Amino acid sequence: MLILGEAILSLIIVDEGDGFRKYVSTFYGGVVATILLQLLHYRSLPHKVSEHALRRGKNAGVIWYQMYVFYSAALLAVGVGFKLFLYQIQKGDPNKKVDEGYEGDHRLLAGGKADPCGLPFENRKYNTAVLFSVSLGIVFATLDFMMWAHVGKKKLLGRTRTEDGKPNLKKWFFVLIPREAITIFTLTLYIWQTDPETLSWIGVGVVFGEWLTRILGNIFSKCDDIEDDGLGHLDDTEDGDDSAEAHA
Repeated sequence: MLILGEAILSLIIVDEGDGFRKYVSTFYGGVVATILLQLLHYRSLPHKVSEHALRRGKNAGVIWYQMYVFYSAALLAVGVGFKLFLYQIQKGDPNKKVDEGYEGDHRLLAGGKADPCGLPFENRKYNTAVLFSVSLGIVFATLDFMMWAHVGKKKLLGRTRTEDGKPNLKKWFFVLIPREAITIFTLTLYIWQTDPETLSWIGVGVVFGEWLTRILGNIFSKCDDIEDDGLGHLDDTEDGDDSAEAHA
């Protein structure tokens, strides 16, 4: 949550510059995407303490911890990507202002070059798009691995089948396949799109899509609460009280 807050903070400390409309659109796209990332984060958590990977066992806890390290770093990189989007809009393309004698907010002297100490503007746009799309894809992938660590392989595979053991086609076509397709699409997004405003709102769309698959996954999965404590659920009598006393 601290990292998501830093992502919002990084958006509000950049002046709008000349491209006010694009700046406002990209800014609100980043805010909405960050809010949806928060919803996605909470939606991916287990409902009970006993279902957390750290409670399930050593191997599950190690997998969850390692994935959480990459997840946190990727969230931070997504926030940096949004900030760089706003900087690109604020400064604009310096090559377009050379004829007018300006480079962004600075006047060029005679014989000056548009960007003597840095990469060309298009290269910076591409690098920022790579940072944003790959980081967001890693967020989705690590969330999936952490959910697997919470649930376990056996229970996770059981959720892909119906009560009679047949494949749960609704979950395959509305949850599993779309979720992996969104992750692959996000990881390769920089290949065909580098515009900051467009990437910002595509980010909103893919995060919303991931969040929606979490909701549909709960709808299309069989109810796990009716299963016994073999899954590690803690009941109301964990302190040793019998059922009659616990529910009295």
